[in-house]
Amino acid sequence: MAILKQLMPYPDPGQRRAARKAARRLIDCVPSPDLAPSPTEIAELALLRLLWLQRLSHSRFPQAVDVDALVARASVETLITGLYWLHADDAQASGARGDTARAFRRLMDPFADEEFLPKKLIEGMAETLGPKASPPSLLEMARAVSLATGSSGAEDIYERLYRPLSILVAHPSVMGLLRHTRADRVDERPDRVWSTRAARHTADACMAYLAIELCEKRQLESVLLREYFEAHIQRANPPMATILGRWAIRQLRPRRIGRIIKPTARLWRYYRSGRAAVDTYPLRRAKTHLAFEEMFDAFGVSLSGDGAAVIDHFVDELSGGPDMQGPMKMPTDS
Repeated sequence: MAILKQLMPYPDPGQRRAARKAARRLIDCVPSPDLAPSPTEIAELALLRLLWLQRLSHSRFPQAVDVDALVARASVETLITGLYWLHADDAQASGARGDTARAFRRLMDPFADEEFLPKKLIEGMAETLGPKASPPSLLEMARAVSLATGSSGAEDIYERLYRPLSILVAHPSVMGLLRHTRADRVDERPDRVWSTRAARHTADACMAYLAIELCEKRQLESVLLREYFEAHIQRANPPMATILGRWAIRQLRPRRIGRIIKPTARLWRYYRSGRAAVDTYPLRRAKTHLAFEEMFDAFGVSLSGDGAAVIDHFVDELSGGPDMQGPMKMPTDS
């Protein structure tokens, strides 16, 4: 009777609305400006997150903020797992059965009952599937792929896409929960940290990447797939690029646009013309630093402390070292 009850429909829109209203009343925290919520605030943000996930689960067509990001994250996870097993050596390959046995144990544990399904029986069944073994983490898989292929592609995708999507979207980390905060309030809907377009490009690129590796393994032609992969991976901007871009747009004001365009155009002409390569490194760096100071000042970024460190980072990246040869080119893609 209990099993049948679980399988039967349970329409409860009225009760659900009442429960959500009661839960929402428990959330009265105000985001702190230093991004350091108290334990109680973190718990409230977690409840806010649960409200959002509940709404998403009841959506007929869940075209919501995090769906595309979660699909892209799953694509990266599937890619790295596929690459790991594709390039597994004999020792690694033998661990597949252990992984299956571990999954079986974890799936069956909730059904363990000393009278009807003893734990010992589940363990015995699992042993027939494979030895007890803990599978490697996804990062360990990516590193194993790098060792096997001599390419850091899997690790790069992990660090650039999977890790930030895990921190900001998939896991209820403090940073992820802070997405529910606004300037002076909290919101059930989290702030977007990624674009749908970038998420789609990520899924496209992951598919192509694994297909290319399969072609390589079988010594088949993969030119079309490589072109497809390159076209999409270049457009799969990491989440932080979206966050910074959205922040920059919010900071723009009509009076600031002219202040940004002028130093940007000047710096662009300086590097594209080749004059930057001719100048000495101190002079090149000084001109670059001045342009970045003007641009960041237009955005309202402090030119001291952390703001200065940010400017110095971009200046060092662009101006290069004292032995730079040939004209440096600024990137053409935003």
